[in-house]
Amino acid sequence: MNKNSEGKKSFRRTVDPKNKRSEVVHFNVSAHENLGIRMTAKKCGMTVSSYVRARALGYEPIARMTTEEKDLITKLSQYRSDIANFINAINGLTTEEKRRLFRTPMLMEKWISEVKPIADAVSEFIREIRNRKMLSSRTTNEEEKEAAL
Repeated sequence: MNKNSEGKKSFRRTVDPKNKRSEVVHFNVSAHENLGIRMTAKKCGMTVSSYVRARALGYEPIARMTTEEKDLITKLSQYRSDIANFINAINGLTTEEKRRLFRTPMLMEKWISEVKPIADAVSEFIREIRNRKMLSSRTTNEEEKEAAL
């Protein structure tokens, strides 16, 4: 928080004069390209200006997650909790109880029928993420990637 010229509190950040954006760049695009740029900037939660600046400087802005993707992550977290509960329940048994449990075909079939949908859902979630290429590197600039190596 800063103070403005009247001495009041201001939430605007001060910009170092050497980093102040005072230069203007103009370029021509087609209507189709303009729409594509605007849509992509919006998906990334950026203004057109900040999106184009980032791309021009070699950054690869990442689209924000959709509501559907957030819901999938929530489900994955719930599935993880269910799996952890199954594991904890089994780990809490004595060796003899485990032997009896795993020798009971009816109980094992019931257990498998409850665990399989969870495992399938987790696999489907991972497949969906891979198909959307959401598992890409979070480093957004080639120079930063090289510097990290």
